[in-house]
Amino acid sequence: MEPLYASSCHGQFDAISCRLLVKSGTFGPTLLVGLTVFCALLTQFVFTPQRLRSIYGTKFAALTPAEQRRVGVLHVGIVMKVWAFVFLAIPSYRILVQGQYWDERGLVPGLTLADMGTTSVMAFGALSLFDLVYSENLRPIYLLHHLGTLAFLHGYLYMVMSLPAAPEKTAEGLERLVLLVEICLTWVLFSSIGSTISRLTYLIRQLGPSSWSRHLHRVFLTGLAIYSFLSTLEVVVIAYLMFTNRDRLSSAAPAVVGLFQVVFTATRIKTAQGIRSVCRRQAQEVAAADGKHRAAAPAPAAVVAATAIVDLASDYCGSKKTEKSRDFSVLRAGTMKLK
Repeated sequence: MEPLYASSCHGQFDAISCRLLVKSGTFGPTLLVGLTVFCALLTQFVFTPQRLRSIYGTKFAALTPAEQRRVGVLHVGIVMKVWAFVFLAIPSYRILVQGQYWDERGLVPGLTLADMGTTSVMAFGALSLFDLVYSENLRPIYLLHHLGTLAFLHGYLYMVMSLPAAPEKTAEGLERLVLLVEICLTWVLFSSIGSTISRLTYLIRQLGPSSWSRHLHRVFLTGLAIYSFLSTLEVVVIAYLMFTNRDRLSSAAPAVVGLFQVVFTATRIKTAQGIRSVCRRQAQEVAAADGKHRAAAPAPAAVVAATAIVDLASDYCGSKKTEKSRDFSVLRAGTMKLK
């Protein structure tokens, strides 16, 4: 297939980038569908209720069928997000640190770094499509997020496949596509980490061991801090890319990318609010448990000893008072007899 990609980019000023983009556009839709089917297979044969019950025990069994289904979907999401992160982190490291290029060999023969990046992006899109099909009671903001992700991927594939049709604008089109790829990879990188944190927060909250409850508040706070930092950094990076490449963009590109960024950021804010509410509930439960423990716990030895001393002193004073009153009564009776 490589000669076919090369012939499509014949005469282009950057034939290597053109060939890689055409290859991603050709196999992108097939890869998207294949990874979506892979998500469904994970749900049906790997993260089944029976297997999850054997892992989490009674806590999972106590969940409703809808919650059990959601836990399975969350596990699929974690697998796909970690996949997307690994397949993007390795090319990023080799390109930025080792100075390699996208057409060099990836993890296995026949797989280039560009292929790994394409797989990462399509795994991100496949999870969005999978959530649309399998998730129940999907909130409107997340529905808009998934639809926006698929719309962005569709626009990217359309731009790639229409690139060779306008050779006189090839240089300008390639520059826009390269910038679009950079923006897309930025979204995938930050979303893969942040989404994994949010999913793990829910799973630990619902199914974590009881012995962890006292330490979970700090864990959730740390996760919230990392998630908020990544969400803010994503906005900064996208704004930097748009500002530094404003001369290469069309008039409509900043508005389109900005609209997608608003939708994605709104989703991040909603997720961060969910993590914060989990932190608060966890802190309240720990405080309530500490209050019950203090109320039911025996008094310290020093308090017991002090209480015993006070009781003895009270008894002694009471006995002395009784003796004095008895002596006074005897003396008073003797006086009456003398009279």
